[in-house]
Amino acid sequence: MASGPQGLVHWPGVDAQIDADMTFSHGIQPSVCTIRIPAGAGGTPQEYGTLAFTFGGTTISFPDSKLVETSIAVTPNGQFQTLTIWDRR
Repeated sequence: MASGPQGLVHWPGVDAQIDADMTFSHGIQPSVCTIRIPAGAGGTPQEYGTLAFTFGGTTISFPDSKLVETSIAVTPNGQFQTLTIWDRR
């Protein structure tokens, strides 16, 4: 697992996050972000918006991103919803 500064992720309509991961792509393939939220308790994710990561006082924004997939997982620790978001490419 990569180590780095702890950050916060923001997606419109999401109130509670458990974790997030971002894979950057070069060229025409979109970068992909996955955000895991508590199922039913994390708000109503919007289809389009600005994906933003904040590290201390620095924010990195990805405007015009799109929610392309959601899925629900039931685990011994509870139910989680996973959001897959692409940047605007």
